[in-house]
Amino acid sequence: MEETAIIQFHHVNYTFEEEQSPFMCDLNFQIKQGEWVSVVGESGSGKSTLCQLIAGTKPADTSQDGGIWINGKQRTEMETEREHAIGMVMQDPDAQIIQSLVEDELAFGPENLRVERNEILNRIESALSEVGLSEYRLHSTNELSGGQKQRIAIASVLTMNPNILILDDAIASLDRPAIEQFRETLLKLKRQGLTIINASTRLDPLDQEHGDRLIVLEQGRIIANGPTPSVMISFKEKLIRFGCIPDNLAENTQVISEQMKADDRLPLLEIKNLTYQYPVKGKQDLHQKPLLNGINYQLYAGELVALVGANGSGKTTLGKLIAGLLPAPQDSIWLHGQEKSTYSTHEFARKIGYVFQNPEHQFIADTLLEECVFGLKIAQGYKPWQLTPASILAEGERVLAEFGLLAYKHKHPFVLSKGEQRLLSVASAILLQPELILLDEPTAGLDYASMTRLMEWCTDYKKQGHSILMITHDLEYINSWLTHTWKIENYVS
Repeated sequence: MEETAIIQFHHVNYTFEEEQSPFMCDLNFQIKQGEWVSVVGESGSGKSTLCQLIAGTKPADTSQDGGIWINGKQRTEMETEREHAIGMVMQDPDAQIIQSLVEDELAFGPENLRVERNEILNRIESALSEVGLSEYRLHSTNELSGGQKQRIAIASVLTMNPNILILDDAIASLDRPAIEQFRETLLKLKRQGLTIINASTRLDPLDQEHGDRLIVLEQGRIIANGPTPSVMISFKEKLIRFGCIPDNLAENTQVISEQMKADDRLPLLEIKNLTYQYPVKGKQDLHQKPLLNGINYQLYAGELVALVGANGSGKTTLGKLIAGLLPAPQDSIWLHGQEKSTYSTHEFARKIGYVFQNPEHQFIADTLLEECVFGLKIAQGYKPWQLTPASILAEGERVLAEFGLLAYKHKHPFVLSKGEQRLLSVASAILLQPELILLDEPTAGLDYASMTRLMEWCTDYKKQGHSILMITHDLEYINSWLTHTWKIENYVS
């Protein structure tokens, strides 16, 4: 092995549990100290698995052949304590954050490395500044938005001062200012000699401009590995087909930044002077500034609307209030001109569907097909333990085919990539044909091809007279499909 290689893979295979054939096949590559390496591929190509193999979170077992060397030592020879040289930010921050207080979360890593207390405090202050959350040092991690949690996960890795930083779609849930700030942090870390591995479904502009090397994965195999400009030219058609780079995304001159004006129709959804704050220990804090304050909005049938705003501005909270997942104040949510409380819980749930920001939080079945049809099965009066009728299964197969997931119908939902899990959660929701579907960050982590497929489906659903309210940070990519956008401001001081 060359002395300059900080990471080397030599004929590495990896086989998932309960599978007979390896998914990752004959991986051979090396990464030098201080390199910026981008890893791309379509959803399910093995990007996250590769990141976990490098980080050591995928256990070495009989399904893994060949060898992995980190800092000159083979993975089987490495002591657990030495693993702090590698820092990894995962796709789902909830799978990474373990402390209830932000300060404790950032201190956890260096404390376990026996770093001096004063040095830990300095690292916490510096890391929070890098991600723009200095004022959240004493906040509960449970009160943070999804994007804020992702920034805390990034900061917690930075406090460990790793010499290898692995990012697994780490910016997918960040708003535009947070992305720009994090890009500046990455450039500074690269200048300091940090080795950066950035895995994502879409090739980031920063990867194109500053990345030293580009690795392209297809079905668990490396099909390209070379200087970023050269690979982009040689594999352009495949990168477009995989959805890693856009294929002439259209611009929409009809998108406006505020709600469309007067409409003689009765609104499908009307929000009237909605104010909300989360209770503290079960009680409302009269001195706490509300998260949402005086929200008014009208949404009509046949509209596809993007709900945008900064991380922590209350977008997910607003979505949950609309869907009835949080208790909304009396007379604030109206559907078809009727106040929300006039509907039974069952009636309201049939009219409004909700897809969570982290789709795995709502998975309950053991196969994609059963997960897809579960809601429809219950809605038609069947019990969860009863055999699913063939007619319902056929509907599920039809929708899975539309979203390119039919080949995995007998797989467990948790074996899917994050992007594929998002598509599955949307497919599950549409089978019930609700009048309004709320999608919380459905495009986060999706490649361009999958995003196009999702937005084309949303357009078809809109043409049928249904409505979609989409919480997103991907406005620049999806605006050609929108009726209009709805921006909410951050009311938190």
